[in-house]
Amino acid sequence: GKVAPPTFPFPAKVPEQASESSRREKLAEWMTSADNRYFALSYVNRLWGYLMGVGLIDPLDDIRAGNPPSNPVLLDYLTSEFVNSGFNTRRIIRLICQSRAYQLELASNEWNADDHVNYSHATARRLPAEVLMDAVYRVTGATLNFPGVKAGTRAGQLLDSGVDVPSGLLATLGRPPRESACECERSNDIRLGSVMSLLSGPAISGAINDPKNDLARLVDQVKDDRKVIEEVFIRILNRPATQKEVDSVIKNATILAEEHTHLTNALARAEAAWAVTREAKEKARQDEMNKAEKALNDYLAAQAPKVAKAERDRESKMAEAERQLEEFQPLLPQRLSDWETRFNDDQWNARWMSVDAREVKTSGNTRIEKLPDGSIRAYGGNSASTDYLITFDVPYAAVTGVKLEVLTDDGISGFGPGLKEGNFVLSELLVESASKTNNAKLNRQKIVSGRADFIQKDHDLKHVFDGKADQGSDQGWAVGGAAAKPHWATFALEQPVGTAEGTTFKITLQHRYQSPYEIGRFRLWVTTSTNPTAPGLPNDIYDIAKVSGLLRTPPQAGRMMDYYRTQDADLRVLQQASATAKMPLAADQKVNEYRKALTKASRPILTDPTLIQLRQDIDLSTRQLANRRLTTVQDLAWALINTPSFLFNR
Repeated sequence: GKVAPPTFPFPAKVPEQASESSRREKLAEWMTSADNRYFALSYVNRLWGYLMGVGLIDPLDDIRAGNPPSNPVLLDYLTSEFVNSGFNTRRIIRLICQSRAYQLELASNEWNADDHVNYSHATARRLPAEVLMDAVYRVTGATLNFPGVKAGTRAGQLLDSGVDVPSGLLATLGRPPRESACECERSNDIRLGSVMSLLSGPAISGAINDPKNDLARLVDQVKDDRKVIEEVFIRILNRPATQKEVDSVIKNATILAEEHTHLTNALARAEAAWAVTREAKEKARQDEMNKAEKALNDYLAAQAPKVAKAERDRESKMAEAERQLEEFQPLLPQRLSDWETRFNDDQWNARWMSVDAREVKTSGNTRIEKLPDGSIRAYGGNSASTDYLITFDVPYAAVTGVKLEVLTDDGISGFGPGLKEGNFVLSELLVESASKTNNAKLNRQKIVSGRADFIQKDHDLKHVFDGKADQGSDQGWAVGGAAAKPHWATFALEQPVGTAEGTTFKITLQHRYQSPYEIGRFRLWVTTSTNPTAPGLPNDIYDIAKVSGLLRTPPQAGRMMDYYRTQDADLRVLQQASATAKMPLAADQKVNEYRKALTKASRPILTDPTLIQLRQDIDLSTRQLANRRLTTVQDLAWALINTPSFLFNR
């Protein structure tokens, strides 16, 4: 609880400071104190290293007793000059640049060829990434345009190390990501990536080929070819071109027409050869197509009687299933009456209110959606674990339990309710709630007990609310052995939740076993009953059941019958049998193989890549020949930019 006063690694004389000076101000005073030789020493060493390629202490960041300077007298001199000049950076740069050591040439002799310590000759160094890029755009007169940055901003002015041209040229050339303060982050080495970017990269190409750059204006304004060439040399290498170099460029320009003629002749020969080759390939393709088509038709003809019989059997099964289903319909009223007489305390002790989800989402790549009837349908992915997150609001006070009803569906393998041949493994069910007026603050509600109509052997429903959803574990609610049937599970909360003003609930269904063992279709309910694990009845059915069948209104009778249809197991078996009978015949894999063979044989003949390249070369050559002078200047600029004279020590 106390603020420690600032202390420093070693003492240094600093001006008298006001007591209210910030810690940052005190640090700045200490760092720039004339008595703090390490600040000045480190700074001049960096300047020397930047200008000479190798620091007096190298690496530049490694200032310690175990790494002494190569020339301690020189380093002490520069340090004292820096301090005595009032930390005048320009003075130090001037001193270094006017020195004999800095002005030595790159050439070495037999005595100093291997010297990298005593500065007996200059060290070849490639321009840093930002400087090189700015130099390219400066000599070509093109405008730099970084994404999200004002056009014309130089690479050296970028504040964010993440900003780069689309091709990533700055990163390729070794610009540091600025993840640390270490000088080792920057790389000025010549590697394959940087070489290819300079030779054929889009950033350099964009600068040279920009129709609005200075090269294009120069060609347009200066009609003397020799003067244009000399100007390009001055712009890029800062020196006049020699007579030999000018003559070489002029000669290269005259070759354009010869190369175009050569390409035209090569294209003519290639087109003629391809016409013969294509004709032969087209004939072979047609023969292969006829062969594949005949094989398919012969197989279809041979299978036609079997397919016809299978289709007749399918129609017969459909008719029989429809007949049984139709004959069963008149029995439903009596079966409904018998079903109602079997109501027990479990039905009467709980009324369940269905919920209307306002948000359904999932983790992983499984997709879920709310259906018009309020149920929720899942379409499986392949995630190792999947959570269903269902958010809804209820106006009921004192919610005591939650019910999860898993439903069958004709569109799910095995009719559901799970995505794996009708089965699923629910690892954990989480209940969270919040006031409707402050639904961002959800509180976890503890589940104290549960009950289900069916549980797979060796599984226990308590695992669904024990707080342990282990990855890959098959512990949880599963219905293996009773698939293709609807099931339910009820969960009692430790204490009633919610007020009449409204409550927001978030239910999370966690699947941790393996995909696709997720629930395929389900519906959620809540209750305010004192017996929240009872199966009970839907709220409206509960009220209708209290009315004698003779006194029910037509809507009440219709609603009760609709609900009973979802509960009658025999009706469900007949409905599933009808749905199965209506399924189309399974695809014949042999037919698919024959059709794939026909599709493969029908593929169009691809033009010879060499011919395509020749056509593109002719198009480019035609455009270049139409503007021969500009093409020559662009080629020259590209060549000069890739010379050591431009890339190094400028």
